[in-house]
Amino acid sequence: MHCQSRLRTIRSLFRCILLALLLCAAAGSLSTAHAQTDMRAEDKMDSQALPDFTTLWNFNDPAGTRAKFEEILPQAEASGNTAYLAELLTQVARTYGLQEMFGEAHATLDRVEGMLSGDGMDKARLRYLLERGRAFNSSKKPELAQPLFLEAYELGLTTEFDGLTIDAAHMLGIVTSDDESLDWNHRALDLAEKTADEKAANWKGALYNNMGMTYLDSHQPQQALELFQKGVEFREAMGHGEQSRMIAHWTVARALRALGRHPEALEKLAYIADNFPGHSDNGFWYEEMGENMLATGDMEGAKAQFSTAIPMLEAMGWVGKDYPGRIERLQANIDTGLPLLEIGSQAPDFTLPNQDGEDVSLAQVLASGPVVLAFYPKDHTGGCTLELAEYNRREGEFEQFNARVFGISGDSTESHEEFCAAQGYRLDLLADTGNEVRTAYGAITGEGRVGRVSYVIGSDGYISGFCASSSDMQAHAAAALEILGRITGIGESE
Repeated sequence: MHCQSRLRTIRSLFRCILLALLLCAAAGSLSTAHAQTDMRAEDKMDSQALPDFTTLWNFNDPAGTRAKFEEILPQAEASGNTAYLAELLTQVARTYGLQEMFGEAHATLDRVEGMLSGDGMDKARLRYLLERGRAFNSSKKPELAQPLFLEAYELGLTTEFDGLTIDAAHMLGIVTSDDESLDWNHRALDLAEKTADEKAANWKGALYNNMGMTYLDSHQPQQALELFQKGVEFREAMGHGEQSRMIAHWTVARALRALGRHPEALEKLAYIADNFPGHSDNGFWYEEMGENMLATGDMEGAKAQFSTAIPMLEAMGWVGKDYPGRIERLQANIDTGLPLLEIGSQAPDFTLPNQDGEDVSLAQVLASGPVVLAFYPKDHTGGCTLELAEYNRREGEFEQFNARVFGISGDSTESHEEFCAAQGYRLDLLADTGNEVRTAYGAITGEGRVGRVSYVIGSDGYISGFCASSSDMQAHAAAALEILGRITGIGESE
């Protein structure tokens, strides 16, 4: 059974994927310029004798990184260098946060909080505010994170620690949305372009990515492409590592796909394959290949790519957890052979007649609320009768979300009229006699085989979720109601 029943509340899968990977590649060098400064005057040990803990980071292995930090903790504690110890502990807290061990992260930061009084602690306080904010944001509490990031940003402007100030602005870009997010990213980019700190200037690559992803989230792929291309140019010019350069090229392919420039996207992905051996371990590369093949009608090629991508994506537990329905859709494409629309893509507009011969415009209906489109094979058949009966039975529940449900098949208006009368359906059945709409929604294969799929479309006109079960007819209505609960917030606390 393939039903997507939850909707991600954070804006974009791609944004978080790329932030995690791009910042991993760069973070070790962002703050080293000041790693040995801002230590208290009364420190008993020369700060230069203490290790630069920023060089110990491996964001792909937070537990291993924490072990390295804990190895130098006794030296830090014995040094009497309170600022250094506090900074080191903030990074220990960050390793906990990356493992979703938020209780341990906050407990470590509580210890740091008690160390921040006195002179010479600005850098430690900046790190504390950033990591406390990150711990809240990663545990889905952005409302608690935002004031901490703002405090860090305002403090940073009064110091020489440009890398941490840029970090604060970039985090504000993450916890905000749309124009506000872009504004914070522009502030961060302005600092990165003006700083005399070469390590802090390395933030430009990540910021080009952040801003590009914000534009992509806002359905402005051309602006996203321009920023992603700047990111490629910057990372190539700076000679950054293979992973960060590979991902930068990947973002260009992603934007090209969003623009419908699939041959160019495939060329870019082929370039990645030829120049970056690490692509073979990257599930997102295979997924992107599959999406472009799917869009160009190569279903068999797409299936092969998705088959390789799925176990890689599943191995990263956070993908399935944070982005429900994403992996399920890939599997549904394989199992059903239907070129199902991607969650987050724009729903194709259409106008079709209902059983009474009245035209129904998707755009007009969406102006009043979300819509469920239930594509089914044929009137007067057993499975279709059961599926539509369940939608009809739960009519009142859909009304709670101000949602309209429409069944769509290739049958005529006359057939729909007879079907509704025979079964007592109150929902509208739309006649797609030429199969144009079913084709646009991936509800029919290239060979003409009709499938069964329900889509939930938000009032913004974008696909919020799907169900493609061919065995459980009642699953469609249940999945649609669950998705509606997510996108409207109604019943979310239940």
